[in-house]
Amino acid sequence: MKKIVYLLGIVALLFGCENQNVEFDDFAYQTVYFPFQTPVRSIMLGDEVIGDNSIDLEHAFSIGASIGGMYSNTKDRVLTVQLAPELASNITDASGNALKLLPSEYYNTTFDKITIPAGSFFGKMRVNLTDAFFADPLSIGLSYVVPVRITSAAGDSILSGVPLASVVSPDPRKVSDWITTPKNYVLFGIKYINATHGVYLLRGKRTNTTNPLDVVAYSKRFIDDNDMTKLTTKSLTENYMPTVGGTNKQASNTKYIMKLTFNKDNKSVTVAQKDASSVVVNGTGKYYSKADSEAEGYNGKKHRTIYLDYNYVDGANTFHVNDSLVYVDDDMKFEEFAVKVKP
Repeated sequence: MKKIVYLLGIVALLFGCENQNVEFDDFAYQTVYFPFQTPVRSIMLGDEVIGDNSIDLEHAFSIGASIGGMYSNTKDRVLTVQLAPELASNITDASGNALKLLPSEYYNTTFDKITIPAGSFFGKMRVNLTDAFFADPLSIGLSYVVPVRITSAAGDSILSGVPLASVVSPDPRKVSDWITTPKNYVLFGIKYINATHGVYLLRGKRTNTTNPLDVVAYSKRFIDDNDMTKLTTKSLTENYMPTVGGTNKQASNTKYIMKLTFNKDNKSVTVAQKDASSVVVNGTGKYYSKADSEAEGYNGKKHRTIYLDYNYVDGANTFHVNDSLVYVDDDMKFEEFAVKVKP
């Protein structure tokens, strides 16, 4: 009998226990900061980008700041920020290429605040780019930076770093000046890729017009079994293609690179010689978006498709080529750059 009463007591105790949310206190103070100090943002203008690039298509981007030291954010946090041109002076990337302050005529934005809304740990400030940015040939690579600094945070702390005691005037850009590097600034690199930039599956046929028996077909039965080539951005409407007549698939020889110019009004393509160092090329083409019936696809989905019809001269031979390119991806990934301060 005693044993039964004892067991019933244990059962009652077990069923009386309930799982409850464990609540922890926030840290003694909250800190705001930029998550990355030298990110590179590529404006992606294509229609097959993985993810949401709607802001890119509006020729804009966002600079974001974060807050930490809490389990939930119950109010809007307003960070006062300012453009910090001094951070963009006398700097290069790791390869020694000069980096410059994004010219003021290249954007239309007031750098004054970033709001981290209640319920979030991240806030953004929108930067609108002008046509001048996209007209600059330097904008296709890392040449320009937007330097921004957090100056106050309405009661929150700012991760301003801990300098070495021996350094009189620590430079936030020099890691060697700090015990703990500061996160109160960002050197935001900005560039763009155009709407046709990306990796493509390539099929085609090359005929030597000097010797019609010299015919080479580079085409597999299934589209996605074919070799790939990459179109890289030259301008808003131009790309370089490092494969001429199915040659130079590794882009190891600049001789076999041609320039494609896209006309979005009639979806036509002009094929031309890249420069004096490359083979002479001329021709035309058409391109189609994934929504067009003429577009090809694989794995049950249509993708951007480009058809080219061109001739090129290589030594004593002239070749006629028909190529078809089917889009795979933009070959983009998250980037950061290493900054060097010139003496």
